Parts: sequence; structure tokens; C-alpha cells
Amino acid sequence: MIYFICRHQGTIDWVKSRKNIKIDVFLDHLDFRETEICAEDTVIGILPIDIAAQICEKGAKFYALKIHQELSERGQNFSADNLEKMNVSLRRFQIIDLEEEL
Repeated sequence: MIYFICRHQGTIDWVKSRKNIKIDVFLDHLDFRETEICAEDTVIGILPIDIAAQICEKGAKFYALKIHQELSERGQNFSADNLEKMNVSLRRFQIIDLEEEL
């Protein structure tokens, strides 16, 4: 399964416009009590680092949206067209929780 985790409509529209990506499940929030992620799965989204680490720990692939933003653009919702002009891309990450606290 390919999951897309996002609550921003412009980003959802952008990923739907990608011809090479077929999303099976769209979620606005990932709750591991409700959604079982398996090693064969792919999860795409902008997620907290600890959630991304849990996805990777399960053996699933994790892709984050790479968005270059100016400070003044932070917190804004962008349309699919805006995101395209911003050269948004998807980048795969392998994240490991070292379980070391300060």
C-alpha cells in the first residue's frame, strides 16, 4: 500500500497530479492504532521525526516532501500550481531512533 499523509488540499492535489505515483490511501493523520504499516508499504508525507522513525523501523519506505520555502512563506497553504513552481519533490529517508535522550 502507498499512504499519503497530509491535511493540505494543495499538496494532495499536487500528488494526485503526479502520473508516476498511485496513492492507495489518503489520510490527514497517521495513527498506528488505526492504520497498520507493514514492511511492503510506502508512506509519503511531512511527519514528525519520531513517527517517520517508526515507519522506517517497520521496514516501510518513507518519503518526505522537499519544499524550499522562504521564512515569510512558512505556515501558508499552497495550491498545486504554487507547489509545482516551487519545484516540490519527494525524497526518501531512512530514519533511525537511537533512543538516546539528553
